[in-house]
Amino acid sequence: MGIFDFFKKKNAAAREPEPVREFEKIIADTLTEMAKRGVDYQFFRPNSYAGFKERVLTMTDKQKVAFICDGTDTAHLDYFSRQIWNTYLDQLILMTLQVDDEDIAAIFHAFDSNERSPYHHSILSWPVHGLITQVERRFKKGAVSERVEATLGLLRASLERAPMSSFEKDRLKYIERIDRLLFETKHAADKIKPALFPALDVFGRYANEVIEALGEQERIHWYRLIRLGQKGSGGKPTKKMLEEGRAILQELGEDKFKNMLADWMQFL
Repeated sequence: MGIFDFFKKKNAAAREPEPVREFEKIIADTLTEMAKRGVDYQFFRPNSYAGFKERVLTMTDKQKVAFICDGTDTAHLDYFSRQIWNTYLDQLILMTLQVDDEDIAAIFHAFDSNERSPYHHSILSWPVHGLITQVERRFKKGAVSERVEATLGLLRASLERAPMSSFEKDRLKYIERIDRLLFETKHAADKIKPALFPALDVFGRYANEVIEALGEQERIHWYRLIRLGQKGSGGKPTKKMLEEGRAILQELGEDKFKNMLADWMQFL
C-alpha cells in the first residue's frame, strides 16, 4: 500500500461517525412513533410508547442506571430529542430502583459532569431530587455507607457552588435533605435534626429565631412540622402528611400552634 493510500484510509477512518447510542435510538424511534400518531411533545407520556415500555422498562435496574448515566450527554441533541429524553430521565430516576453505592456515585458524577442542554449549566437542572430519593429509599432504616456519605458530601458541595437562580428553593431543599441523611448517619435514631425555614428573607430569620428560643421539647415539635412541610412537592398535601401533621399538632398543643401563627402574622 502506497503512502497516499495509507493517508486516505486513515482520513476515512477519522471521518467515520460515532456509533449511535441506545438511548438515541430509542429517542429517534419515539419521535417516529409520535409523528405517526400526530402527538405534540408537550402531551408526550412515556408509558404509552413502545420504546419506553418494551426497551426501557424491561431493563434490569443496573441497566437503567447505566441508561440514565449514558443519557446525561445530550447537549448535542436537537431541542425535541432533548425534551423526549428529559421526560424519560425524569420518570426513570423516580422509579423504585435497587441501587448500590456504585450506582449512586455514577449518577451523581454523570449529573455533575454534564450539562442538560446548552442553556442549563448547573447541576440543579438535573433531577437531583430523584437521586436523593434513591438514597433515602435505600437507607430508610439505617445509616448511609461511607461511600454514599462521601458522594452526598460531593453533591452538597456541588449544590453549594451552584449560582443563584430560579432553582434556589430547590437547592436549599436538597441541601436540607442531604444534611438530614448525614445527621441520621452520625446520631441515634431518636435524635431529631433541627429543621428551620430557609433564611432567605426577614420573616424566615425571625421565625427561626423564635423557634430556637423555645424549650427543647416544643422546639422538636416545630422541627418535625417544618420537615413535614418540606416533604411536600405539590399544591395539596397527601392524606399521610395530613395524618402526620395532626399527630404532631396534638403533641404540640393547638393553643401553642395558634399563638405562634398569630405572632408570625403580626410580624408580617
